[in-house]
Amino acid sequence: MVGELTRFLLLQPTGDVTVMGVRFRPGRAYRFLPFPLSDVTDSMVPTGDVWGHKGTYLEEAVFEARNNMHRQQLVEEFLLQQLVTTTPRPRFEAAVKEIIRTRGQTRVHEVANGVGWSSRQLERDFRVSVGLSPKLFSRIMRFQNLLRLVGEGVLREWTSLALEGGYADQPHMVREFREFAGHTPAEQRIAAGEFGSYFVSPRRIAALLGPS
Repeated sequence: MVGELTRFLLLQPTGDVTVMGVRFRPGRAYRFLPFPLSDVTDSMVPTGDVWGHKGTYLEEAVFEARNNMHRQQLVEEFLLQQLVTTTPRPRFEAAVKEIIRTRGQTRVHEVANGVGWSSRQLERDFRVSVGLSPKLFSRIMRFQNLLRLVGEGVLREWTSLALEGGYADQPHMVREFREFAGHTPAEQRIAAGEFGSYFVSPRRIAALLGPS
């Protein structure tokens, strides 16, 4: 399992790679996990360390499954079994949806007020249920929106792109892009190879953020 990442991760396959994964929507993974999400922020944890012997068995069963449809069925059945033991948090989930809806451009105290919480309560719940502070989560959603804009392929002046993406100016945008992606917006298309498209794609980001 890979927790929420606060910095870019460089993947360099050295041969044929078979990948199967589950991407949880923001703020939803906590319903499947027996510990705070802050425990795995910026970490990669073996499945057996997350769910014990049940997780180890799942990993082995998925590897030995006869086809991808069977693998998907095994994972879905397993996760549904974990979901039963957790309690939803509607105020928290409403806060997450608001940050996504506004592309991370709503102030944290406004989000907290909107769900009837204090900023401190929102901070606590985000660290437990996302693994990030609400402020950092908002920055990442703003960056995801910027990735979507860059990936659209529409020619825009960098200053216009920065303002549309919710940044104070172009240097602010470039600085944050480099922090999260490891390169500048201008280098993004060159850096996004075939392997990277499994993790960052305009279609996936559009599905995450919803309609503009």
